Amino acid sequence: MDYSDEDIFNAAKKIVAKTFNVSVDTIRLDDEFGKDLEYSSVSDFKWNEYDDTLDYIRDAADRSILKELNSGALVIITVDDFCKHMIRCYHINQKKVAKILEI
Repeated sequence: MDYSDEDIFNAAKKIVAKTFNVSVDTIRLDDEFGKDLEYSSVSDFKWNEYDDTLDYIRDAADRSILKELNSGALVIITVDDFCKHMIRCYHINQKKVAKILEI
């Protein structure tokens, strides 16, 4: 099934809310990972919400986008950045992104 950019954007926002165990209504587009969205773990060595988010970001990316991420040319700081990244990746690999976003 083909999804619109708006559908992907909303699904990406929902997956962030689900990952950080907050209501989607409380998520703002300018919320920053590590600042506004905190991880719940008491140890830096336990798997946490940031690890899940990083997996979503990297799993959705193709080789060229991974190069941008690894070089620092692409930095995802906010929920808006995350949602736009998912839209960009969706246009490259619809099936993979739909699976990641659980749609």
